[in-house]
Amino acid sequence: MLAAVADQPVTIDASGVTKLDSAGAVLLLEAAGASELRPPKNENAAATLERMRHALAAAPPPKPAPQPHWVSLIGATVLHSIAGLGRRVSFLGEVTLGSLAMLSHPWRMRRVEVLRHLAEAGTAAFGLCALLGLLFGVILAFQSSIPMRQYGAEIFIPNLVGIGLLRELGGLMAAIIMAGRSGSAYAAELATMKVNDEIDALATMGVDPLAWLVLPRILAAVLVMPVLALVVTLSGLVGMGFVMATLGYPPAAVLSQLRQYLQVGD
Repeated sequence: MLAAVADQPVTIDASGVTKLDSAGAVLLLEAAGASELRPPKNENAAATLERMRHALAAAPPPKPAPQPHWVSLIGATVLHSIAGLGRRVSFLGEVTLGSLAMLSHPWRMRRVEVLRHLAEAGTAAFGLCALLGLLFGVILAFQSSIPMRQYGAEIFIPNLVGIGLLRELGGLMAAIIMAGRSGSAYAAELATMKVNDEIDALATMGVDPLAWLVLPRILAAVLVMPVLALVVTLSGLVGMGFVMATLGYPPAAVLSQLRQYLQVGD
């Protein structure tokens, strides 16, 4: 309240105060600051206020907080990094053991949850994967056509785009989409459950949170990743086909190049 009128003269009227302890006196003095403070009419309250005023004036200024040495800062950072790495390794070990236990006892798998996460991370992401793959194929084919046109090698654009998408870029784009879309959704959902103490409630009821919450999501992500990579790759090839059509190459020529240079191992 005082901060809102900091540029105006303020008077704190404490004349009606009849009882005042040291904490109240300090609060009044700190609130008043440079403003005018009318002392209480009660003698005991006024004496307490005056006594605390002199005590605050005679008190030594607070010592500044000691600045940590740069060596200790480096050590704290290293220890924090090691602790974080240990937590990640521990979590990876728990996931590995939980996955092995789930594979050895498949009837314990939460099939409904796995199917739900498959739908959320898979079929719901097909449109985004197809759009990004199409744009990626168009951009890659168009940009590569500029230098290849100088050497009359435009017919080899399907080879470049096809091999790049099948061997590396299709899976990479699918992984980025999975991490950015589904991974962030998983993190937000689990973090909300953590804040609401739902994970602690599962542990209290004797339910393993890892098997109940983490493993179905990981299994769904592992199963759907190849499908998303295939969608991105096929969409990229379609986008490359559009660019080749604008350059005057029919679809038959593009398919012939793909069949000639692409193999099953790609």
